[in-house]
Formats: sequence, C-alpha cells, structure tokens
Amino acid sequence: MKKIVLFLLGASLLLNAALGVLVLAGSAAAPPTTPAARPAATRATLPAIDATIWPTLQAGTLPELVRNLRQAGFPPEVVRAVAAGRIEEIFAARMKALFPGSDQLPFWKNLPSDPAFLAASAKLNRERQVALREALGPDADPGDPMRDLLQGRRVDGLPPDKATEIRRILGEFDDKRSEIYATGTSSIDREKIVALDRTQREAIARVLTAPELEEFDLRNSNTARSLRTDLFAFNPTEEEFRTLFRLRQPFDEKFSFSSGMPSPEVMRERNDAQRLLNEQIKAAFGAERYAEYERTTSYDYRQTSQLVARLELPADTTRRLWDVQQAFQQRRAELYRGVSTAEDRAALNARLATLQTEALAQVTPLLGSTRAVEAYRQYGGMWITNLVPRPPPPRN
Repeated sequence: MKKIVLFLLGASLLLNAALGVLVLAGSAAAPPTTPAARPAATRATLPAIDATIWPTLQAGTLPELVRNLRQAGFPPEVVRAVAAGRIEEIFAARMKALFPGSDQLPFWKNLPSDPAFLAASAKLNRERQVALREALGPDADPGDPMRDLLQGRRVDGLPPDKATEIRRILGEFDDKRSEIYATGTSSIDREKIVALDRTQREAIARVLTAPELEEFDLRNSNTARSLRTDLFAFNPTEEEFRTLFRLRQPFDEKFSFSSGMPSPEVMRERNDAQRLLNEQIKAAFGAERYAEYERTTSYDYRQTSQLVARLELPADTTRRLWDVQQAFQQRRAELYRGVSTAEDRAALNARLATLQTEALAQVTPLLGSTRAVEAYRQYGGMWITNLVPRPPPPRN
C-alpha cells in the first residue's frame, strides 16, 4: 500500500508542478492589463506559450505527448515531469494489480514480502525506468548536480558525446544488476555480478581511449572508492592519489576474491604482494610521508579521526590519541615479558588493570567528557578495553 501511495503521490506532484509551469507560461503570453503590470525584463525571459494549448497537447499516446510538448517549446525538465507523471499513473495501476485489495490493507500491515511479489514489483520498476528512457531518450536523465556530486562525478572530464554513451552503458548494466538482485532469493550469485562488472568494463573500454579510461577508473572503480575511504585521514594530494591508484589497482584486480575463502597458497601470494606494494609506496613517498600514510590508513586511526571530526575537537586530537595508544600498547607488551607462572599472571592482571586506569586518565582530558570517552572506546579506542584480557568463559 505504501508503495502505491508513493507512486500516486509522486505522479500527482509531478503533474501539478508541470501544470503550474504551463499556467504560468500561458499567463506570460497573454497581454498585460496595463503597461506597468509586469516589468519588461520579465516579459522578455518568459516563453510565449498559448494558455489554451494544454488540452490539445495532452491528447494521444505518451510519445505523441512528448513530441507535442517539445514542439510547443517546453523546456526538457517540464517535458520530463509531465511524461514521468503519465508513466507513474500507468505503473501505479499495474502495481496495484499485483496485489488486489491493497488499497484496503490496514495501516498496521505491509505489502507481501514473499520472493514472487518482490521479484514482480522489482521487474515492474525496471519496466517503468525503461518506459521513461524510451519516451524521453537522453532527456530521461535529469542530470541532477547533487546526485552527480554524490556519485563522484562518474563521467567528469569526458567529451560530451562519450559521456552520454557511458551513461547509457552504466544505465544498461545497472538494470541487469537489478535483475540479479531482484530474484527474491536470500543469496546473490556473486559470480554473475563479477562477470557483469567485467563485461561492463569491456564495454566502457571500447568507447574510451586509454587516458580517458584511467580518468574514469580514478572516479568510479572499486580501487578508487576503496582508496577514498582508506585515505580519509591521510589527506593526499592529487598526485599522491594517482600514484597510489596506479600501484594498487593491479593488486586489487588480482586479489579480489568474489566468493569463498582463498587457499593458503593464494593467501601467501597475496601477503607477499602486499609487502611488495608497501615497499613500492614507501619508495614513491619517502620514509617520512610513508610513515604518515601507514599511520593514518590504519583502521583505528581512521575511526578516531571520524569521531574527532563529529565531536568538533581540535584537529591534532587524533594524533595525540594515537600517540597515547602507542605508548600504552608498548607498556602492555613490556608487562607481558617474563610472565611464566600462575603467580606472574595474577600479578600481571592487576598491573594491566592499573595500566587501563592510567590510559583512561590520559585520554579523558583530550576528549573532554566521559560520554566522548565511551564513544571513543567504540570507534578507534578499543585498545583501552583490550589492555586487560577478557576472563575465560566459565566451564560447564
């Protein structure tokens, strides 16, 4: 029921917005009652559209409606809104037919969640997207700047004609992924997804030159997305990012495990390759910058950096907390040296508890409150809890 309501609500809003533009546009074309009724600059910028044109434009099929609106001079966003509203009406009715009686469904119940219904509704949604693209062609993509920003400007820097083709390819393969995910089963065939990713890349590579493909990969590949996450606290320059990308992409492509646990031999090969990759990064960055890279890309440091930003603490708080962590972990390792007997272990636990208390005493002033300390212990500060070993589970 909720989905149907959203369908109808979306259709109503889109049509109301489009009709509002039509009314305003028609009013703009009508002569003003007095010369001073509207500034000359406004009259010059509004389109001259007959206010009586809508009844004649909306007649006919969807392709005819789109053609009539374009020929009448309506901008692409208005054509898109009207066409989308018409499509939403059609598909809302089809969605309702999937589950008769959904309009009488009590508010405390959901639409069915069985695999067959989910697969059918997902298929209907894909058909709706296809219908919109068939009706509008390139204008089906609204080119939302916010969406493009959040998606990492997927085709930024490409020639316009190639950018259009890449968008088409991406949309086509997104539809195919949706078909796989909409099977209604709890397990997804990862091999199919990997094969689809590979085929998509081959299609993109046929369109782009080698430099263009690298630019596309720098914005869209799994390696690039992973790097942006890993480098949150490192703050690399563009050249450093490009260097890391070129070094890491071959490693990721070779050791990306799509399913199952790799064999011990493969894991040894991966570990050797990781050490070689680290040496290459160190050679490219130099010892000092590499040390900063190694520190800031560790999981604990990244977690702490994000927490410090959320708490709006001074920027150097992350580094100071890291230094405290390193010092106390070293002291913990020193306490473990020479422990061999039960008496040693009993004394060790008492010393570790004291060490934990000292660590909290140093961390608290840096974070400013007990609540912030508790948050830190969950996001980057687990080492404080781990200073004291957990007691073994009780024997039955």
